[in-house]
Amino acid sequence: DEEVIVRYFQMPRLPRKEWNRAVRFEARKYIPFTLDELVSDFSVIEDKADKGKMNVVFVAAKKEVIERHTALFTKANLRVSHLETLSISFTRLLYTLDPTAKKEKCICVVDIDGASGSIILVKEGLPYLVRRISLEETESAEIQERVEKLLDEVRLTSRYYRNQFPGENISKVFIFGDGLKAEAPSLLTQELNIPVTILDLSPMVRSSETI
Repeated sequence: DEEVIVRYFQMPRLPRKEWNRAVRFEARKYIPFTLDELVSDFSVIEDKADKGKMNVVFVAAKKEVIERHTALFTKANLRVSHLETLSISFTRLLYTLDPTAKKEKCICVVDIDGASGSIILVKEGLPYLVRRISLEETESAEIQERVEKLLDEVRLTSRYYRNQFPGENISKVFIFGDGLKAEAPSLLTQELNIPVTILDLSPMVRSSETI
């Protein structure tokens, strides 16, 4: 996700046949590169509160990044038919592990990988905000420091969401990764006043495999 641009923006509602041209034109306001440098795609979410608008999630990566990731497959005589960002993969995995998450309007998915990670805001099934975060390296016994850092990052993300969508709140937080102890969910839930769950990936792995 650090090599992918994810941008959310609103546009006046348009006929479907005009989406591609209009979304690409609008996206130029939100990305630091020319569209000719990028491989991109987008999804449109109906704005139920304002029928005159449509919500757009625009995802893009530099062509050189795509070529670097697909080069190994090409050398192996394999054709890559689809690519997706890590944030979309985590969203699909979350819905597999916990199908009830699909019912939530907005959730926060946290991927922890050592001293860093990502915070993904998923609204109506699509990641529309992805933030890279840095967590403190601490001894396993010193969980409080890591929890406090994560709390700050989730609070910042939550404030951003409320500013973008007044009257709405993140309903649940799901955490992937083993950087936190078992008591972390209860600590985070108490501080955030939002249900927090650490997801167990073991149902996705056969007994003969290791993570």
